[in-house]
Amino acid sequence: MTAMDGGERLDEGPAALNSMLERPHAEGRARPLEEIFPLRGDAGRSRLMQETWRSFTVGMAARVAAAFSGRRSPPEIAYAIGEVVHNYFRTRGLTLTSYELRRLVAELLAARPTSGPLVQFASEPSTGTTTWTDAEAPPPATVGDAVFAGPPSRLVTVTPRDMADVVAKVRRHHVDVLATEEMTPQAVDALRGAGISEVLPYQDLKPRGGAGGNGVWSRYRLTHVHTPYNFGHPPDSATVDYRGEAIFVSAVHPVSPYPSNSAEWSRELGRMATWLGDVRGLAVVAGDFNATRDHKQFRNILDAGFDDAATQAGVGWQPTFPANRRRLPLLVAIDHVLVRGGIVAIDVTRLNIDDTDHAALVATLMVPPPA
Repeated sequence: MTAMDGGERLDEGPAALNSMLERPHAEGRARPLEEIFPLRGDAGRSRLMQETWRSFTVGMAARVAAAFSGRRSPPEIAYAIGEVVHNYFRTRGLTLTSYELRRLVAELLAARPTSGPLVQFASEPSTGTTTWTDAEAPPPATVGDAVFAGPPSRLVTVTPRDMADVVAKVRRHHVDVLATEEMTPQAVDALRGAGISEVLPYQDLKPRGGAGGNGVWSRYRLTHVHTPYNFGHPPDSATVDYRGEAIFVSAVHPVSPYPSNSAEWSRELGRMATWLGDVRGLAVVAGDFNATRDHKQFRNILDAGFDDAATQAGVGWQPTFPANRRRLPLLVAIDHVLVRGGIVAIDVTRLNIDDTDHAALVATLMVPPPA
């Protein structure tokens, strides 16, 4: 799902270029948490965050040092540290926002003596309309599989670049529905040439030049659904006839906020929240939202009645951009699968797709039986 070619920023206004990897202390110690980023909102969470960070810097020093061992590339080192930090905080009941995790990883990278910066982030969070997330929503209570009829269904969201790789992964993961973004007429032809119609014969597509095209490919019969709002990259929506149930499915791709579309990006996400707030029943919305949970505009979409599949499945932070960059790890979770109406995500897996700068998401969903 390519949305931000060239590593576009996800802030909502101009911000000066600024390295986050200057040494925080001459002796290489990690700074106190309140010096790394502002602690806002829930005082109880802030206190627990501080305590967890203090214990982490003491008790997990060996694990962090191990990430630098061997012949890991800088992106691999940053990713390994991110996994350690994320898992440590999560076991203590804290789910870090993508911004918090990036800052802590950068802090640990900076505290390690190196010959130069390992990772450099383009900007700090803007002072625009982005709203700080005090805490990620906790995963819902586990729902037993026995309450659902039939096997789970799999949905993938991806930008088609290497068509043979896309079709191979659709086959390998037994995908039922594929949502594609930045889908050009040439990409449609190439996917069909690679054999996509043998696996997903039902197709509702809006191909366009550039980044504007979206599409839904399905193993089950589709019926087109009109999108009642204007979008720079028009969503493609249909109902899937899944074992007698009509499920609304939409592939979406709001415009990028960078370099000059932050106001339109905010308006588009507002229109999307209004539009999706009118959707009823079983629904799945997937794609590159160009937004993380740190953005109030994205949380407004969730407040319209949707759950983030990754959060619901309890799989934690799933960064998807930038993929396939030799000098940068995956840093931001801007691609999402959202569900509503009783659909429950039991797993979300990230896949690398050749020749694209976003990772794909594979969501395994349980659909409730007919009432």
